[in-house]
Amino acid sequence: LGTGAARLLVKSFATATSAANGNAMCGFAAPAVLGAGMVAGAPGGPGTLTFTVNPPCAIGPLPAGFTLAQNCLGTQTKASGTVTVGGTKVVRGIVTGMANPPILPVSPDAGTFNLTTMNFNTFELYDQLLDGGTPSRSTITGNGSVVVQPVAGQSDAGAGAPIVYTITTPVAGIEGLTMATGNITLVSDGNTFNVDLTNVSLNAFNGSHGGRTNSLSGSLTVDGQPVMIAPNTPLDPAFNQATFNASYVCAPGLLGPVAP
Repeated sequence: LGTGAARLLVKSFATATSAANGNAMCGFAAPAVLGAGMVAGAPGGPGTLTFTVNPPCAIGPLPAGFTLAQNCLGTQTKASGTVTVGGTKVVRGIVTGMANPPILPVSPDAGTFNLTTMNFNTFELYDQLLDGGTPSRSTITGNGSVVVQPVAGQSDAGAGAPIVYTITTPVAGIEGLTMATGNITLVSDGNTFNVDLTNVSLNAFNGSHGGRTNSLSGSLTVDGQPVMIAPNTPLDPAFNQATFNASYVCAPGLLGPVAP
């Protein structure tokens, strides 16, 4: 039960980070946030571009069954409830000296999200498969924080264009996921579990890249019982690299799957 709760916590935090990145009202896609991006570094050299989302940026309340995303296999990620976020997005690369783009991300792991505020209020999350099935779902209430290091895909910019990594993929490292106190309801295989969580501290990797593959580790306390998750515990017990790649390889402008 503890490992299952940890897996669903990672999924919820990562999905909420993605939602914050795409949110155009107060998230990282909001015009006010994009317009206030801060560049550090001299043109032609290495530098950073930092965006800041000030809390409280509320994503939601989302209605029941709201579709957040759909992958290339037809699986829809659905959610309801609210998550409130705040933090930074830093992109590393080559400073251009231009307004658009101000920086060229020349490595797959050029971006880092540091969300120091991530407050969930009855945030339900589940995947709906193409055949209509829903393997499991979770509902979270609680306050936490997380660092997400996405791995982007290479952009198919054409011959002669610089090699840049700008295409969103599900490959990502999830570091320092914390939650001091919270509650999660798990529904799986017709069974429902409602547990209290404390002292959550998790690290995970979704997909494969740079020698890391589909892993989960850390600790949490479930209904007062400490649970240790050994390093290299599978994040997704059913992980298959070919199927994982197929879930995002249709993304527009993507040159090919992320190298493992």
